[in-house]
Amino acid sequence: MIQILYTNDSSYNERIIVDAKEYAKQQEFVCTPQKKSRKVTSARRMMITSLILIIAACTVFLVGFGSWNVASEAMSQEEILINQIPELSNDVKQCIKQTVFSLEDNTLKEAKVAEKKLVVKKAIAPNGKKYDTIAYLSIPSLGIEYPVLATTTTELLKVSLNKYWGPNPNQEGNLCIVGHNYNDSRFFGKLNQIKQGAEIIITEMDGEKLSYYVYQTDMIDPYDTTCTSQRTNGKKEITLITCNYDGSQRFIAKARANE
Repeated sequence: MIQILYTNDSSYNERIIVDAKEYAKQQEFVCTPQKKSRKVTSARRMMITSLILIIAACTVFLVGFGSWNVASEAMSQEEILINQIPELSNDVKQCIKQTVFSLEDNTLKEAKVAEKKLVVKKAIAPNGKKYDTIAYLSIPSLGIEYPVLATTTTELLKVSLNKYWGPNPNQEGNLCIVGHNYNDSRFFGKLNQIKQGAEIIITEMDGEKLSYYVYQTDMIDPYDTTCTSQRTNGKKEITLITCNYDGSQRFIAKARANE
């Protein structure tokens, strides 16, 4: 049966064409009502329905499993295969394409709703230099408020908080943010004073903000990376990481958005 899936295996593609030709032999095979009266048996209706359902299922599978670039490439290859079958009428070819692309459009719209483009802006540090910034982090109870720079390096850690791992701000997953623990209370110098239930606010560069609430604090080994796990069961979480004063351990605070 025609499937919305492309492979370099020529025998597979030939089988797709052969199977499509078998459907095309059915003179009553149509996707839309025709002006001329034709008798379509229930068996043939089932064949038509099965074909459309297979196309739909394979399209959704491709969209969910691969990137949109891969899905689009597979779609164009399938369109080529469909166009190369002379036994298929133009009406049938068009109907198949409309069904496939309609499903693709709808799934793409859903994906775009779920995926939000990251906004990065330049923030000016006290040293006068500008740095790529993805969000601002605020902990009202501790008086902490700093930009979150886009990446982590030894030099950037001297400037502000850094994104260490995870998704973009306020997206599903575990956004891990690191900051130095200075004796003068800069950056995460007071983070170890945070309490259960404390509010942490992440404000994106477009002004959108989300509140997270601390549900766990812990002191861990410096090589323990389990706190960076992205297994959040679809929740939006953040993990704040800093060191203790002698650098022998790491203090972490994990928080979750209430949505």
